[in-house]
Amino acid sequence: MNMAVSAALTGSAVLEPLNEPDPIFAAIEVHRKAKAAFEESFSRKEDDATRDRLCHLETQAACDLASIVPTTMKGALAVLAYAAEVDTDGMGWPDGLVTDQNQKLGRSWYHYMIKNVADGLQANVGMAG
Repeated sequence: MNMAVSAALTGSAVLEPLNEPDPIFAAIEVHRKAKAAFEESFSRKEDDATRDRLCHLETQAACDLASIVPTTMKGALAVLAYAAEVDTDGMGWPDGLVTDQNQKLGRSWYHYMIKNVADGLQANVGMAG
């Protein structure tokens, strides 16, 4: 899979916003629903086109989730726990992702998620540089 991962890969994390929820929670829920719909398509015996569409939506939700820098400590912990929860076989997330057309080597979803969690944690503990 050779998809572009959008935004926030090098962006600066925001410190705890006032009265604004961490966007990572919404992205987790979108992925959770997309993953469930794709998995349920097998028990419903959906046609290949429907299953392919649901697979694409789940993959896009994973890429979107990977592109978000958590803005709170709770958000950083939540996305780490969620990634561990849903990746039961080590194959649960997209790999071969690239940030632009010039990137020669694709990387795993985990690479981008870990980078964004680190950026968020650095900002939240005053270590952003």
